[in-house]
Amino acid sequence: MSIKTRTPRLSWSNPLTPRKTTNMIVVHHSATLSPKSAEDIHLMHQAKGWAGIGYHYYIRTDGTIEIGRPLGTIGAHCSGHNSHTVGICLEGWFDEEDGQLPTQEQIESLLITIHYILDRYPKCKIVGHRDLMATACPGFDAGSLYREALKNIDRKEVIEECRNILTTADVFKKSSEEMYMHSLEE
Repeated sequence: MSIKTRTPRLSWSNPLTPRKTTNMIVVHHSATLSPKSAEDIHLMHQAKGWAGIGYHYYIRTDGTIEIGRPLGTIGAHCSGHNSHTVGICLEGWFDEEDGQLPTQEQIESLLITIHYILDRYPKCKIVGHRDLMATACPGFDAGSLYREALKNIDRKEVIEECRNILTTADVFKKSSEEMYMHSLEE
């Protein structure tokens, strides 16, 4: 498993608020048909009047993990649930009924990202946006996808690989809070 990471330089329109409680990971799809980066989503969300990208992590079709909002801050990805959730968005438009699902690279990166978050917030439940709101997003059952993916892999190997990646990947080297504080200083 080889995971690519990228830390975009994002400027926030408004100050971000620290999250006091974290009990859920909400999985989304970008609902875009053409390629979009975390910076593209950041600008789209700022055009809506938000501080910037509402997701904490954004996973490209090639599996690259891009950091969005600092992990310890309130997101803007699931109305009514932002104050206690972490948002992960997968690039693309998915519909399991039509067989449109995330790439294998996205699934692997999603597992890594979920394990990283669970290491920090171990009591989190994994849900899709559609489990909390009237939407089709992310186009598949996120909790089932996660459980099925875990059945098909050696869990010890994944946990070890997660730890290796998390200690060496640029996107996880500094905490997102440190990066956010650094961006405020500039």
